[in-house]
This record gives sequence, structure tokens and C-alpha cells, in this order.
Amino acid sequence: MKPGRQYAKGAKRERQRVAWHYAQGAKWAIRAAGSHSPFDVVAVYEDRVELEQIKSGVKPTKMDRVKFYCAAQRMSCTDVVMTLVWWPDRKEPVNVWTSIPPLQ
Repeated sequence: MKPGRQYAKGAKRERQRVAWHYAQGAKWAIRAAGSHSPFDVVAVYEDRVELEQIKSGVKPTKMDRVKFYCAAQRMSCTDVVMTLVWWPDRKEPVNVWTSIPPLQ
């Protein structure tokens, strides 16, 4: 695979996910490109914020899931939904892990 091709593939998936959030009614959605945070996509809805890590092609490893889970544990907001998304080649995205905020 050519250098930079994997980045371009991931960036494309993130842009598609941002568009998906807007189609779902998000008031604001953005790629967190170059942020070095555990989140690739941030979407703001009227009643919640969604933070997502997108994995393109290769299924997330156990370490990916553990790191994302630890990041979720550090979040103290009750209206934040965090999702680890696996997007296999030529298929639909799959939510691997989602934090569900507690009912208030």
C-alpha cells in the first residue's frame, strides 16, 4: 500500500461519518483530524454529544477497545455517547463498543 493511502482511506470514512451525523439531525459535526485524541468524529445533537473512534478496514484490537474504554471512563459527562466504530472495506459500519450514558 502506498504511503498516505491508509490515512486517506480513514479520512474518507470520517468525512462519511460526519455526513451521516448531519443526516441523523446533528446540529454540528466535525472530524478531529490531527488532534491525537482518542476521538476521530465529534457530533453535537440537541440532547447529547457523540464522540467516535473510526477504524477502517482492520477490526479494532482488544487494546484498541481497552484504550477507548479507558477514555470513556475518564469522561464524567452524563450526556456523552462514545462509540468505537469498525468500518470494513466495502461494507457498512459496525459499532464495536458504545457507552450509554446513565439515565438521569
